[in-house]
Amino acid sequence: MFGDSARKGLVTHLAVALRWVELGFEILEPVGNQLRYDLAYYVPASAGEKAQLVRIQCKTAQLSRDKTCLLFNAFNLGGEHKRQKRGYQGYAEYFGIYSPETRRVYLIHVDECPVNQTSLRLESTRKQGKNQYSEGVRWAKDYEI
Repeated sequence: MFGDSARKGLVTHLAVALRWVELGFEILEPVGNQLRYDLAYYVPASAGEKAQLVRIQCKTAQLSRDKTCLLFNAFNLGGEHKRQKRGYQGYAEYFGIYSPETRRVYLIHVDECPVNQTSLRLESTRKQGKNQYSEGVRWAKDYEI
């Protein structure tokens, strides 16, 4: 569908931002690419609470081969020779995930994701037996915004 990763990233960035704007949020973008988040929104102070900046790292999801899951990398490659997986804990609060196949946006807290490939399940694998379980499964519908 996309010719290059920069275009794919731009489409994801814009899709996540558009969804937040549709929900009535004022979206902020950092200046420069040295920060490890793509978008943010501001939560004003309320009684007894401080104002908060919530940072979002945008990621593009791919459909799994069996079409039952959305897969995305909850890391970037950095460090020496860009071979070390680096998570986003402390740098962003949420992943804003866009799937070109479902054309939907999902929001998942960074702390819920291992520093690895992460999945959101679209449907059951339909496999029966003692290994069939649903506890601990991240259902995409629960993260859709």
